[in-house]
This record gives sequence, structure tokens and C-alpha cells, in this order.
Amino acid sequence: MERQRAAMNREHILSVLYDIGLVIGGEVSIKPLLTKTLQRLLYHTSFPTGLVFLDVPPGDGDTVVATPAVAIGDFGFSALVGQALSLPAPLLRGGPEVCEAPELLAALPGATRHYNVFLRLPIDHCGVLLMLAPRQPSTQLPLTEIFRPVMANLAKAILLCRHNDAYTAGLVAERDLAQQSLAESEVRFRSITTVAQDAIVMIDRDGRIAYWNPAAEHIFGYRADEVMGRDAHALMTPERYRAAFKAGFEHFLVDGTGPVVGKTVEVEGLRKDGSEFPIELSISALQLQGHWNAVGLMRDITDRRAAELALHRANRALKTLSGCNGILVRALDETRLLHDICGLIVEAGGYRGACVGYADTGSGLRQVARAGMAHADTEAFERTRADNCGVADSALRALHSGQPQLAQGADGSGPDGGIAASIALPLRDNGAAFGVLNVYAEVRDAFSTEEIALLTELADDLAFGIVTLRTRAERESLEAARRAGNDRLKRALLGTIQALAMTVEKRDPYTAGHQQKVARLAVAIATELGWPPDQIEGVRLGGMLHDIGKIYVPSEILSRPGKLSELEFGLIRSHPEVGYEILQGVELPWPVAEIILQHHERLDGKGYPHGLTGDRIIPEARLLAIADVVEAMASHRPYRAALGVDSALEEIVRCRGSQFDADMVDGCVRVFRERGFRFE
Repeated sequence: MERQRAAMNREHILSVLYDIGLVIGGEVSIKPLLTKTLQRLLYHTSFPTGLVFLDVPPGDGDTVVATPAVAIGDFGFSALVGQALSLPAPLLRGGPEVCEAPELLAALPGATRHYNVFLRLPIDHCGVLLMLAPRQPSTQLPLTEIFRPVMANLAKAILLCRHNDAYTAGLVAERDLAQQSLAESEVRFRSITTVAQDAIVMIDRDGRIAYWNPAAEHIFGYRADEVMGRDAHALMTPERYRAAFKAGFEHFLVDGTGPVVGKTVEVEGLRKDGSEFPIELSISALQLQGHWNAVGLMRDITDRRAAELALHRANRALKTLSGCNGILVRALDETRLLHDICGLIVEAGGYRGACVGYADTGSGLRQVARAGMAHADTEAFERTRADNCGVADSALRALHSGQPQLAQGADGSGPDGGIAASIALPLRDNGAAFGVLNVYAEVRDAFSTEEIALLTELADDLAFGIVTLRTRAERESLEAARRAGNDRLKRALLGTIQALAMTVEKRDPYTAGHQQKVARLAVAIATELGWPPDQIEGVRLGGMLHDIGKIYVPSEILSRPGKLSELEFGLIRSHPEVGYEILQGVELPWPVAEIILQHHERLDGKGYPHGLTGDRIIPEARLLAIADVVEAMASHRPYRAALGVDSALEEIVRCRGSQFDADMVDGCVRVFRERGFRFE
């Protein structure tokens, strides 16, 4: 009983830490970060009131002047946010502590109730979190111990949010300056937009095109002389959206405002050849001679959408398979297991529906579980598909062949336009199929090769769970299947991401193999330095993907031998942030997104994109920066010949301790001169 109670207590603590960790990891601005974190801490500890003080000054006096950044639970304290308060030092200084000290708490001004107990949680080098109560709340949580990792994580999040807030403010200022410059000088506008990689189009008060830059010619397929003075909506907007766009434009002409003015939205564009494609659109208002004109900045995001779709599908399958394994581990009843799996496929996986059928001598298959759609939906889909394609029931074919069977119908073939594709996955025991798992999607071509592989693994794991429940086998074998499924999932997910990295390298013949070479050198240096295998694997993957953000950069810029313009160079310099945006939502056991974001940072703060210094750059990124520089200098580029390994080593030694980590530079030199490392 004590062991069970201890296990339940551990589970409760883990759930509390997980809940607070989700809040901390989900915020990018300092105010909501502190507010939501304090709310969750008050909820889990049963303290009614709390305050957060940032940047508490050091010292050993009896009092300390501090300013509350957030206050919750007491209106009197809320009115003090942002005001400097003189408070007893023992209240704010010291380690984690639950203390009954009414005389200290009485020094807090503005309180609307009497407090006797406080819980102090220091935030590493950032401040202190204080929770108050009239009496000590009843809780089994070790309050002074379990929140240490939460406070450490919160301290890091505070630093990141502060940087993000500053960065966001800078972006807003830059945008406002650009809009002001645009209004002041049409000549300057034209000189800038001529070299821009994004399409820039100006529409006059009659809805006709008044400006069309070279990038617009490339993106939409029209020459400038073909479009000037013509109806912009008729040329660039798919027909089904034109009425709404024109209505919005009429409103815009009145005062230069509208629901999308000053915002960035994603819409569908229309090329000269009639094909539609996704674009990212930003609209600004420009007043000329007393009339409002619309200036649109448009970016073709076809490649980005494809990358997002590939990652979305991989993540969708990841969530489904991971959740399935969790259900299998806890399963005690076969019927409940089948319904939970079908529900998971619909809820977590986002598929239209799922059902399980068992082999039946009378009708072929007997449906035993279903989620997401009515039985009539699947019957209508099968009829439509059979009428159009002349094929038999895919579920029966999967049962008889023991292989997955993919079926396609017409979009909108279900009664609610709901089912357009399905995959039937056999449930096998010792090679013989005893049932089928059907997964339904809303659109054609919904199942990629990677998804089919992952869903096949899911079906195999489900079959294993069913057989295990039926035979009452040891629970440890089910756990082994879960681990194996996760390992296969990780390999499949990494394979998908690495395929995206290969796509980047194929766009630039001059740097083909660069990422693989950088990864090999980074692994060699990390091994020389004695890093653990798991950290080395993270470095290897970071090296394989560190330039994935260049998928956003046009190939003609990547391979151009001449000098780049400032705008073009800035576009290339944006690739760490683009790569970070692509991978930040992918759950990996290594900080791959952060490695990519920081691999051009330097110890002295002269790197980019954020000018980080010293230990604020993670070790993996510091190491990858050295490998990247050495490979780049040693290899041929369109704008210069290869400088060779010796020159590259001389350069990193010259910058040892200033731009590059000294120990890592020494390790790199040893790898070449003592271990005989070669790129080829």
C-alpha cells in the first residue's frame, strides 16, 4: 500500500511539473509567461495569492527595494505592479522556503487580507516568486524541493522572452520606418523593390496594377508590360475569391484601412498559366495625391507549405503512434482497447475516421470498433470508389493478402463530403491476418509513404496488444513493443527530416555534401572531446540539418559567383532563423532547432542572428560553428577557390578564445593533425 501511495505521489508530482513546464515552454513574451506560470503554481499549491519580483538587487541590508512584475489573487497587490517597494530582506532573499512569518508579511503594502504564511521560490539570477496564504495550505507536495527545476526553467524562459520582446519591438520599429520611407519617396521605393526577392505590387484606386516589380514577374509569370493598368483581382486572384477581395478593396479606398491592412496573411494566388499557389501577403496603405493605393508584398510559400505538410504528416503519425503505445501499455480490456485506439486515431491523429473489423466466416469482416464517422459514411465511400474505380473492398483485400491496401475515392464522396481516401491495415499474428484496421481521410492522396509505414507499425503494435491481452502474456513484452515502435518512429522521422536537408543541398551544386561533411567533422571533434554518445548524435543531426533554412533562399542567389547585394546577403543570413522555425515544433531528444539557430553566433557577440555571447551559445552550436567554418574554407565556392584545410585551421586558431571555444578549437586541430581526419 505504501509503495502504491508513493507511486501515486510521484505521478502527481510529475503531472504538476509537466503542466507547469507546458505553460513555461508555450510563452514567448515576459508578461504572459510570469502571469500564467504564477497562476499554475497557485493552483497546484493551493496558495491564494502570489507576486513575482524581477531583478531583485543583491546586498546584505535589512531591507531591499524591489518592484513586483506580476501580482495575482489580491487586488491591493495588483495596484502595486510596477512600483518600487521597500520590503524586509528576509522576505525576498534566501533559498526555497515555506515560512510562517506574519510580522514580515505585514510589511507588504496594499494587502486586502491578512497573511501569515509565505512560500519563497528564487528564480535563478532573475528574481523571486512569492506565494502568500492566511495559513499553510494542506498539500502533500514537497513545496521547497519540487519546484527547483521549474524555477531554473523559468529563469531561462525569462531570458528568452526578454530577448524575444526586444526583438519583436525592433521588428515593429523597422516595419514602421519602412512604411514611412515608402510614403516619402517613390524613387527610393522603386530602387529597393527592383532587387527584392518578394513580389511587390501596387494597386491604384481603380483596382488596376500601378507597379509590378521583377520578382512579381517571376512569381506570377506576367511581364510588367502585360499587367500594367489591368484589373489586379482578375489577374492574381482565383475566381472564387474575387467578389470578397473586391468588396474589401472598396472599403479600403475610403480611409486606407481594412481587416488585413498592416497584417501578414496566407492566401491563394493565380499564375498566368491558370495554376493556383500559396502566397504570404502583407498589405500596406499608401496615399498618393489624396487617394489610397494598396501596396502588396507577396512571397511564394509553395516550398514552405510542402515542408510544413511533410512535417505535419510526420508529427501526426508520431502523435498517433506514441499515443497508441501508451494505450497499449495500460490496456486491460480488448473492447476498450479497440475503441480507445480508434478514438485516438481520430482525435490525436486528425484523421476523418477509423474502425476495426475481425475476420468472420459469415460476412468476411465483422466491425467491432469505430470512431469519427457513421457506418453509412464508409458504405457510401466504398460504393463511390467501386463505381468509379471498379475495385473490391480494400479491407477484405488487406485481410486476404496480409498487406496494406490503399483506396482512393473522389473528394467529397461521403455524405458530408468527409471521406475521400482510406487505408486498410491487416492485424497479423504470426504472419496470418485475423482482422483489419481501417483509417479514413478527407482528401485524396492523404497517406504519404512515411505515414503508411508508421500506420503499419501502429497496426502491428495493435495486433500485438490484442494477442497479448488474449493470451495474458507478460506485460513486459508489450513495453518492449512500445519502445521498438518509438525507435522505428524516430528513425522514420529523422529520415524524413534528412530528406529535406538533401533537398537543400541539391539546390546548390557548389555546396553539395557540405552538411554531411560538417556533420562528420563535428562528430569527430565531439568524440575527441569525450562527449557522451547521445550528445554526439545530436551534434551529428544538427550538422546534417544546419543549412535547412536555405530552402527559403532562391537557388540563383546560392550559386551566384559575383558579389551579392545587401538584400540578397540579408536573405542568406536569415537561414538560421528559417531553419529554426521549420524544426522548432518537431519533438526531438536533442536541441537541433537551437543548434541550427545559433551555429553562426560567435563568443564575442559578433555573430548572428541574435549576437549571443559566451555560454549563452549552447555547446553543440559552438562546436558546429567551428566545423562549419573549417569545411567552408577548405571547399570550393562559386565566389572563390578552395583555401585548404591548413588555412582553415590557421583561421580558427587565430580566433581561438575570441570567436571560437578554445577547447573545441584544440580538439579540431588534433582531429586533423593527430587523428588524420579527411573530408573525402
